[in-house]
Amino acid sequence: LKPGSIFHSVALTEDQMNIGRDYESRGYYKFRIKSRLQASTNGSGLILTHDLQTGDVAKINSIQVSGNRITDPKVIKKQLKFQERDVLTLTKLGEAQKNVSDLGIFEDVTIQAQETPLPDQYDIKIRVQENKNYELSYAAGYNSEKKLEGGIQLSDINLFGKGHTMSLIAKLNSEDRIFRAIYHSPTLSGLRWKTLIVGSFEKLEQPLLLTESAAIEFQRQRRLSDSLFVIGDYRFERVEVTEKHPTDVFY
Repeated sequence: LKPGSIFHSVALTEDQMNIGRDYESRGYYKFRIKSRLQASTNGSGLILTHDLQTGDVAKINSIQVSGNRITDPKVIKKQLKFQERDVLTLTKLGEAQKNVSDLGIFEDVTIQAQETPLPDQYDIKIRVQENKNYELSYAAGYNSEKKLEGGIQLSDINLFGKGHTMSLIAKLNSEDRIFRAIYHSPTLSGLRWKTLIVGSFEKLEQPLLLTESAAIEFQRQRRLSDSLFVIGDYRFERVEVTEKHPTDVFY
């Protein structure tokens, strides 16, 4: 709303929200605004008055983590974009909530600011509920070519309480043997870069050939937007192919 413009209640609400966001972004955590309308003395218009209660700039007194059974508190605090004695804003709290939740190791995350007896000093209380860190899956089947086959995967999604993931995978049948170990870290290269390391061994049988391969792969991934990623991939592989001995070949 500007002098001379037509009054709309929706525009007033938008102005109040914009003013509030501006003060809140500067750390006025207790900011309040009240607006008053009154007729002008000559009756030709309205007088709009904003009463602002800003208080002092809010500061972070301490950061406290609870509910974590195995997760290292440093893993959680690393996702925060603030530290003790920093200015407190609602935006920072919202971003911290998202970053901690995005680790994928918690079923529930709650981050709240609690005022202390010290004026304009707040304790940040982070309450988490961890997911089960172990996952086991398996499958079995039968087909006319490979006969009986099966697979098993064991994963730890919070390895050593660091928020990293380790998976061991095995797939077996009458001809093939496939083993993989997958290590994933969302923080090894920093918050924005995710690191994936895969080690594998495969032994595959064909009618006339036997193929054995061992490989290790390094992958780094960075999200630029919701649908755009940058990926760097390095793979080292050794492959050995041998002919089967005639006595090993059946027709």
